[in-house]
Amino acid sequence: SGVNSVGFHQAKSDKNSKTVLLTSITAKQVNITTQDHTQLTGSLIAATDTSDKDGNDNGQLSLTTNSLSASSLNTTSNNKSSSIGFDIALSNNNPAQTGKNGNTTTNNINNTNNTEKNNKNNKNNKTQNSTSINNASINYTNNKHNAKTKVLATLGSGNIQIADINQSNSKSSTKLLNRDIKDTEVDIYNIASHKGLKGELDTRLLTKAGRVKIAEDIKKSGMIASAIKQIVNTDRAGLKNFFSEVNKLNKTDEAVKAKIANNPTLAKALTDPSLTLEQKQQLAKALVSGVMIELGYTQAVNVKLVEKANDNRAGHYGEDNNIYLNDAKINNTKDLATTIGHETSHAMDDQDQQDPDPDINTSTSTNPQNDASKTDNEIYADNYGDDFGDYVEFASENYGDGNLANTNNRNLGNTPAETQRNTKLVERNNQDYVRIDKSKGED
Repeated sequence: SGVNSVGFHQAKSDKNSKTVLLTSITAKQVNITTQDHTQLTGSLIAATDTSDKDGNDNGQLSLTTNSLSASSLNTTSNNKSSSIGFDIALSNNNPAQTGKNGNTTTNNINNTNNTEKNNKNNKNNKTQNSTSINNASINYTNNKHNAKTKVLATLGSGNIQIADINQSNSKSSTKLLNRDIKDTEVDIYNIASHKGLKGELDTRLLTKAGRVKIAEDIKKSGMIASAIKQIVNTDRAGLKNFFSEVNKLNKTDEAVKAKIANNPTLAKALTDPSLTLEQKQQLAKALVSGVMIELGYTQAVNVKLVEKANDNRAGHYGEDNNIYLNDAKINNTKDLATTIGHETSHAMDDQDQQDPDPDINTSTSTNPQNDASKTDNEIYADNYGDDFGDYVEFASENYGDGNLANTNNRNLGNTPAETQRNTKLVERNNQDYVRIDKSKGED
């Protein structure tokens, strides 16, 4: 055995600044005469002794002008930086020998309760683990620094003659004129802020009661990256949801793995490109129910396969609480699994919205649907669907019958009776699909 570590770190920074250099006219004696208007903007006119290292005003300035206006210039600095990272330590244990399950199989994909119960204590079960997470940590920082300074229009002391200063139609404006040549800048604001979060993941949060270690290979560390992706890309998942997001993905993976490893009929179906609509519907129901039950959702969700070539949706969660999968837009079993995961996310959001009891699903529910925008929920469901499809693919390859089918033959049946049954099934499902108001559901 040994200990390995993996990590993910990302940082970015942005700087935007505007700097004003003070323009000055200085000499031991300064004489300026203008017949018209003098505009003094963020600059200095004064008389100083060249031998005076401190640059004190000697009062030898003479300025004669018809009118005088003064204004300032702004120096600004806006800096921001952020970083996020995680590290995870994995302990590699000696893998146990695996073998085929010896349980009696069934032809119904959904009829797996007895098989699953019998296999949980099977020492040769293929889901035995060889990798466990010792600990994981997250580090997040967000720093900002914003500053603004005014560079004043400054006029030294001496003989200042402004012809129109007391006239009613005077063009002069000297309210912003500064007369202190040693203090030519004023700070408007200088604000710095720092936000940060450091945390260590207690692996017990990712397991069922009594389990001390999470046993899985490098795929488990990918769940941390996926949780961070939800936090970065959606508003509904925040830093406070990090551990519950990882826990949700872990439970999803465990449920998918258990369904495939303990149900030979389902495992075989995932590799078959010539499944009928009825068989694909059974497959989808098995995965949806397995995951939702594992995550603590008790309300049944029905799954219906439709054939709508003129509809661009691959899936839709309807206002009737049914998941609709459009077989015409699904090209292979990985697409099917990803779409199932996407619509399952919407189904869980809907049940969270219907049951706001804070004691329900607190370990896995990160944000009810009514607390997030429709677009935000779509982004979240896209991410969850991608992870769901990856977990199905991994479980099929490692605990099932091999690679997922890479095509979809859209088979209606192998016998006249089977073809007739599947034709009637899709006709009924299509009718149900047409009747629902799509604007009240989620794609």
